[in-house]
Amino acid sequence: MTALVSDPRVSAIATIDKSEDTIQSKIPSHTVALSNQDILREIFCYLASNSDDPANSENKATLFRAALTCKAMTEPALDYLWWSISSFMPLLKLLRNFQVVQDGNNTLAFCNSFSEEDWTRFDYHAKRVREFHHCTALTQKIDTSALFLLGQCRPAIFPNLRRVVWTAPLSPLITLLASSTLAYVDIKTNESGDNAIIMTFMSALSHRTKSLTDAIFRGVLSKSCLALVPNISSLVTIVVPDLGASITMTFLNGLGAMERLQNLHIDIKNPAIAPIMFPDRLGFPELRTLNISGPFDIVHKFITGIASEQMTSILVSSHSNANGTLARAIPSEPDTRNPPDILDLLGYIGNRWPYLSRIGVDLPNTTPKYPDATSLTLFQPLRGCRALTSISMNAFMRPPSSDQDIIDIGHLWPAVQTLKIPFSPLPKPIAPPGANIPRPQHTPTTLGLRLLAQLCPHLTTLQLSLDTSGLPEITGEPLTHGLQVLSVGDSSVEDAYLVATHLDCLFPLLRTVETTRPASPPGSPNDWRTVEKILRVCQAARSSDRKRTTRKV
Repeated sequence: MTALVSDPRVSAIATIDKSEDTIQSKIPSHTVALSNQDILREIFCYLASNSDDPANSENKATLFRAALTCKAMTEPALDYLWWSISSFMPLLKLLRNFQVVQDGNNTLAFCNSFSEEDWTRFDYHAKRVREFHHCTALTQKIDTSALFLLGQCRPAIFPNLRRVVWTAPLSPLITLLASSTLAYVDIKTNESGDNAIIMTFMSALSHRTKSLTDAIFRGVLSKSCLALVPNISSLVTIVVPDLGASITMTFLNGLGAMERLQNLHIDIKNPAIAPIMFPDRLGFPELRTLNISGPFDIVHKFITGIASEQMTSILVSSHSNANGTLARAIPSEPDTRNPPDILDLLGYIGNRWPYLSRIGVDLPNTTPKYPDATSLTLFQPLRGCRALTSISMNAFMRPPSSDQDIIDIGHLWPAVQTLKIPFSPLPKPIAPPGANIPRPQHTPTTLGLRLLAQLCPHLTTLQLSLDTSGLPEITGEPLTHGLQVLSVGDSSVEDAYLVATHLDCLFPLLRTVETTRPASPPGSPNDWRTVEKILRVCQAARSSDRKRTTRKV
């Protein structure tokens, strides 16, 4: 052992180790940061996302300057500089032969063949693009032959593209975005001539990509164009709003057969579709969320034909006829004397999917077939769905008549976060001039509101009618409830100060009070806008007291 310790070679190694430790301890911290690519990428990711606009010019300029600073910053800064772009032009201009042709139309075209150096520079930047947001029309025309040549050389010019949002007028350039890595597309068509472009694009997607999970198609799409959507078997989410006349049973059957589809937003308004056309089981074996609008009997037939047992969210919207009845499709059932009603549908939903977490019903200006029903009648069929966290009901029904009504809701769904109770009463009867119109029945008071807040501590959005007459002095301890949005419909205000202090005691974090009541004349002391102003004053005073206490501590 003594010989080993005295060995000069061991002493030399120890000396080297000590010198390296000394050198490491003297390296400045900024040098260590520059040598760590993970740290640099976190910094540049923050710069790139420090704006709602992905193409924010100030952020782009900062990233560009960082890329020129030193070699350590070049790669990560360029990655985020090119991460999201809104035009093809920055990349196409890297090809030196892509120039304006003197044809009087300011057209861009390729003047000569491409060199290997051009493509090397082009690919060096194109591989970094992950998102393409095209929201404005092209300012310059691109020659069709140039697009054809570019498509031959690079069928998908962004090999790592993940997201495409195209709301500008469509161009054949969109076909160059059909990358095999694409995961999300949101496309809006503006005229019928766009369908040929969309068909080419979707055909390329169905052949190239296996990673596309989300597709949103808005605007005017032909039936043949929509028929290609089910061919993209990897889709998990499909949104097709406002395409009613193009939706056919062939398209619906194709959607129903998709094994991976979990989220669907669809608007069915095609008068050629009738309930009798629907099979007993439409399909959708893995569906989780559904947002559907259309004639009510079509909606009812669609929902009852879903095969999935794992639904978590259902949003239903249906318009009404002039007489207040639910709009329906072509009468095609042998017996239409007792067609399904919203309560029938809610009863089916409540029995079929007891673990539902979100339900929404939007039936504006619709009177149910039960004339004595109150708005709470809509909640009764859902009593078995105890896991609901969002309940939104909109229909012309009498509002709750007592505090006990909303307390019952609180007992049934203590985990609810969004609760919207219909506050639109049935249409008032027309009375002759001078006749006495009875005062509307009472609605829940601030006492019921307090009990509801205690039963539902996670509530953030609440809609209901509120009786603010005869408010007592505030009793009980202030709550620390997190409610942020309160919508009171046409409820009146008798004393704005009392109402505001009651609400501030219940909901100290309340941000918005929404009302459908017309604004009072200027200078009127009692309206909901005055209530909201007083709330802001109370919150500001509380914040100031908190800061003063913190400084003393």
